Amino acid sequence: MSETHTTVEVALEPDVIQATVSERSSVATIPEGQQSSQERASVTNGLYSLETASSNSSSSAPLGDMAGAKAGQHYQPKKDILTRIECITDFQMKVILTLIDTGQIAALVILISELVYLVHKADEINFGHRLIPELYNVIIGGICLGAQLAMLCWVLERIIRSMAMGKVWRHRRKRGNILVILELIVMILNSVAFIFPNAYLLGCHCCNGYHHAIGWSAFARWSCWNTIFLLVCMTAHNANPYDGPVHLSRLSRNALPPRSDGVYWDAPLAVHIPKLCLWIIFEAMIGMVAFNRTYGAEFAPAGPSLCGQLLKFPIQDCSESVVEQVFVGLLLGCSMVFFLLWIWYIYHGKHVLNQRAYNDYKVGNMLLRLQERSRWPFIILFTISFTVLWYSRINTCAAIKMTWLGLLSIQVMATFNTIAWCWILMPNEPRDKTPTLQCWLQEHAWTTQDMLSLRALWDQHSGTNTAIRDQPIFCFELAMKAFYWSGLVYDGKSVRNYDERLSWGMELMETVEHDVMAEELYDSKALFAWGPKGGVLSFRGTASFKNCLTDIRAWSVLQYPSTTTSWWLPRPRVHSGFSRAWRANSFSDIVVSRVCGVAQHQSTQVDRPWPLLITGHSMGGALAMLAAPEITTALQQAGNAVHVSCYTFGAPRTGNHAFAREYARLVPDTWGLINDQDIVARRGKMCGLYKRPGHRVIVNPRGDLIVRPTYGEASVHRTPGGGSMINHYLASYQQALLAICLAQFSSKRYRTGMRGVLSLAEGSSPFARLFEQELGLSIPDMIEMSSMEGRFETPSKRLKPIRFIRRSREGWGHPADPASPVRPAGDSGSAMRNSLCPATCSAFCCAS
Repeated sequence: MSETHTTVEVALEPDVIQATVSERSSVATIPEGQQSSQERASVTNGLYSLETASSNSSSSAPLGDMAGAKAGQHYQPKKDILTRIECITDFQMKVILTLIDTGQIAALVILISELVYLVHKADEINFGHRLIPELYNVIIGGICLGAQLAMLCWVLERIIRSMAMGKVWRHRRKRGNILVILELIVMILNSVAFIFPNAYLLGCHCCNGYHHAIGWSAFARWSCWNTIFLLVCMTAHNANPYDGPVHLSRLSRNALPPRSDGVYWDAPLAVHIPKLCLWIIFEAMIGMVAFNRTYGAEFAPAGPSLCGQLLKFPIQDCSESVVEQVFVGLLLGCSMVFFLLWIWYIYHGKHVLNQRAYNDYKVGNMLLRLQERSRWPFIILFTISFTVLWYSRINTCAAIKMTWLGLLSIQVMATFNTIAWCWILMPNEPRDKTPTLQCWLQEHAWTTQDMLSLRALWDQHSGTNTAIRDQPIFCFELAMKAFYWSGLVYDGKSVRNYDERLSWGMELMETVEHDVMAEELYDSKALFAWGPKGGVLSFRGTASFKNCLTDIRAWSVLQYPSTTTSWWLPRPRVHSGFSRAWRANSFSDIVVSRVCGVAQHQSTQVDRPWPLLITGHSMGGALAMLAAPEITTALQQAGNAVHVSCYTFGAPRTGNHAFAREYARLVPDTWGLINDQDIVARRGKMCGLYKRPGHRVIVNPRGDLIVRPTYGEASVHRTPGGGSMINHYLASYQQALLAICLAQFSSKRYRTGMRGVLSLAEGSSPFARLFEQELGLSIPDMIEMSSMEGRFETPSKRLKPIRFIRRSREGWGHPADPASPVRPAGDSGSAMRNSLCPATCSAFCCAS
């Protein structure tokens, strides 16, 4: 059967993204005679609406696939209102995360100041002695209120302009905006209720007692907190996977069939009834506390003749009865119930999402992790603030004033958080007709052949947006090949089975000749293989004590040669140790001349650019990034038609920002693979002096593949203040890459994942041997299971659990090969006793 392609527009979630799906008709084509009139109309008009997509797609066709060679998912920016998180830049995400962190730091400073003031001035504080707390509350509260009102105006202006231009809401985007706008409005009311009693006490000279205005403003403020807790829990719950029917209207009983990428944004409002019941109970508690505090307490009234005087009421006038203390404890208890519910939604959602394809639930993953980062400090600080300020000086006027007049630290943190979340989910600039959207940039190709199809799809839909059209495409096949050669360069003639491993590598890359280049002073090594179909240059990582000394030289030196000649622009600077290892004894000249000589000969034998793959692991990846721009420059000067790609594994940052900019101009097709919490690749910014060139790709043993993660994604997936040395071993990278392959035959698969992995096995016998030995998947097994792709049937073959994939560099040979296991050198392998010293030195210098 001939293979044709049908391009349709589908409504994609999370955030109801409009997506372009290129589908093989030989796998999932509906004969035209069997299509309904609604389906034919949808395809004819080029728009596959949410209703049509939901009703006509089976639950096995994941609509949330944002990456894959045959399924490129794209938005409709001319028709839909897009949210900022869908097309956010790294700079904007840095601003948002900085805003959240600033709010947390400011709130902590304010809390510490309040505690110091409470400890030293507790006996002097009463309702007749006022100035400092009330004045600070009014000033800082006014600033917060102004910022909230400005943000509300900005969001409403974006919505009005977008709708005036004829753009439409999709239900998930609309519901997300409704929640954050409600949170912002409630926060504005909270700020008003916070400012009012403080301003009232400052302006009323006769108010020397606990006035009714204080009690009812406290009631209003706590009611606002109660509502905010409800909205926060709803937002966390909405990001969880949902397998029920899709409700386009929260209140309507009419529903569409379940979606394979469903989340609770699709659920009816009834799923939130338990939280609403908790809100009602909490509100009743707040009302009882406010009533008892306002009408149950008896304070001596201040007569007119006492105006202007500072009356010091005795401590016992501010004492709390047992009933009042119980009510306050119930308030705190209800808050804790909301917090525990939020914690359950966050971590249960993360657990379930870890079982599913990351990119199918990309926005859900992102929202859960951002909430975890921003809301956790709020919960902790709220609990500490109220508990310490109330119970540390209980039965004093100081405790009442510090709590019932408002918690300033919480007010500040909540303001920063609310503004940040509104910025994240507010509509994008409506006049931006072709925004650079992450769903485009995070697509990838499974094989080199798929890259051509995906490139044609990009050219078709990107229009005049060169930011999309000129971008390189990540190829999983090239990553697997680069991984093998990154490990092969560690091995030498002394390793048993080396010749067989070398032959497998040359078969993998379809090369016919090879050469080894080494330098003794710094113990650097490069392995170069080539053939008519392409070449591969691999650099060895840390494998000796000399390499450890190279790693330790972490200060920067000027890069040579450099094309930056301006006296006012920053000069490219690189890691001193890596630069010395690359330049020592003309090692760089030997490598560049050898590669250019071969490339000049090979490029004349083919009618297309000759592909050259440069790779390396750890320090080898750093040397690869030093070699790639020099080789590219030399090839350009010689006029050779060569396409240079660079794939590195666990490589540390090599140079400064100027080096990264110059590198991106010369070698744009560069990909740095990072295995989960790899401490060498994750750390090493050196206070922002070092910058990673190229594009990041995050892999992990759970089978996730995140191509070009945004700054926010990379940040929320990084363990704060930590890292893993185990994740740095090259054997751990094989474990992660194989987990991605195995995940394509599970619920974590991409839409085209099965066909992609099958194409790898059918196109290269080393891949087929690897999958069979390490994953237990033969080509017939994969053919059988790929015939089910797009459906949720249980495969007839019982698959190995992803977590049971071993951490090893073995498995590439024939099953009948009697060769003994490879004994890896340096920080490349699975035997930690052989790699502890080099790996530790690498981590120390690159991750400190």
